[in-house]
Amino acid sequence: MGCLNVDNIVLNGWEMKLSISRVSRAGLVRLLIALAALSFLLTLRAEYMGEEAVYSLLSLEMHHYGSDLTPILYGAVYGRPPLFNWLIMPLADWLGWQHVLQAARIVTALATLATAGLTLWIARMSGLAQQAAELAALVFLSMAYALFWYGWISYSDALFGFCILLAIAAGIAAVVEKRHAWLLLACLALIAGFLTKALTIYVFYAAAMLVLAVRQKSWGFLLHWRSLLIHAAALAFLWVWWRLLTPGMSQGSGMLGDILSRMQEQHHQNYLGDQLGFVVDGFKMLLPLSLVLPVLAWRDRRRQRLGGSTGQPATLPPMVRTLFWIVALNFLPYLIAPQSNVRYVYPLTGLVAVIFAAMAASRDWERAVIVAAASFIALKYALGIGWLPAYQQRVHNFRAAALDITKVVGSAPLYVDNTAWQGLSVAANIDVMRLQHPLRFPQPGDQGYLLAYSKKPDWPVVVKVYRFGDPLYLLCRGSQCPQPAAHP
Repeated sequence: MGCLNVDNIVLNGWEMKLSISRVSRAGLVRLLIALAALSFLLTLRAEYMGEEAVYSLLSLEMHHYGSDLTPILYGAVYGRPPLFNWLIMPLADWLGWQHVLQAARIVTALATLATAGLTLWIARMSGLAQQAAELAALVFLSMAYALFWYGWISYSDALFGFCILLAIAAGIAAVVEKRHAWLLLACLALIAGFLTKALTIYVFYAAAMLVLAVRQKSWGFLLHWRSLLIHAAALAFLWVWWRLLTPGMSQGSGMLGDILSRMQEQHHQNYLGDQLGFVVDGFKMLLPLSLVLPVLAWRDRRRQRLGGSTGQPATLPPMVRTLFWIVALNFLPYLIAPQSNVRYVYPLTGLVAVIFAAMAASRDWERAVIVAAASFIALKYALGIGWLPAYQQRVHNFRAAALDITKVVGSAPLYVDNTAWQGLSVAANIDVMRLQHPLRFPQPGDQGYLLAYSKKPDWPVVVKVYRFGDPLYLLCRGSQCPQPAAHP
């Protein structure tokens, strides 16, 4: 009989245990990604939140008036591009226009999941292993703003963020592979992002290309005549849209004005406070990882001081360090601008997730990162199942108010001049109840009912007051008005 090699058995057993541990960790990451994705179903049928109703109203009125290129709000031109509405409208047609809010949220959720896919792709291009790249996707989906707010709410931020990340990812692929076909994709992403929300997508992309040119020494490729021609085409589309497709709509001046207004120091005395608030908001946006990272870094530093470290962590891949500079260069203008809001840097969270995942993989932090992500996903389920329905039923029951208003108004004309989020939310519910007669701003001489911020002398009868924090007044003038009622 041969000798029994105990060392070999122990070694093989350790290797098997390590292999099982890695497989189970990878499976857990994928399970958490799936749970994060499914969590968007929890909020699908919630009442309107924030200014969500804007895109419902725009889509409803574009559909009603047959305005394919120009969004319309309360019968007036709304100076924003229409791509988000273009995606909402066919889905609302299929689901039924009474579900226009759900259609908008589905578009947002799909954009968020697509952004998670882009995060994984960028991580792989940056040299991360498949398991670390999947961790990056989980990190993105578990971040506070993606999981609890912009990842599902029907704002344009999720779609805009997807377009920005797609443009940057395609730019990275173009530089790495020296292929102009990727720049064509980046060009299409730039146009889509502009048509979604804002001109700033060009700034995000230009900053990323500048960093790539410097760190990857890709000046020759990016200054090649084909590259210049592709980028010139992306810029030329702005002129085509504003001058040929939507002339006289003032979209260009409005979009440029948004950028310039935020660069003006209108509150200089609060400048440092604004910047501190911006940093704090950025910390909240990146939770839980913004909390976990310093704790893990402190723990590793403490181990090194006590002599318990097993060695220096592996250095980050060069492309991950390049991503860090892309994030920093794009973040800086918003930190400097006194009127900035942290939502404007939300598109950078996918790149931040890749950097976090690379750090976790190089320092054996994956378990802590997974636990943090799982905790936030569990919190999302707890809030979505338990707290949100009860809170909205008590505080934000806009549908009940809309039903009451339509009952009071009957077939009489109904107008609106309330553009606060509460008024928009009630108006959107009313519009889906009377699709053939969407609400519009009143004109001189109009009679009937009016939804307003407050009492108005030229609409003398206060019919009802609805309270959602701020009051919403139902006013009336003309022969169809009831007798003045006491305020509730």
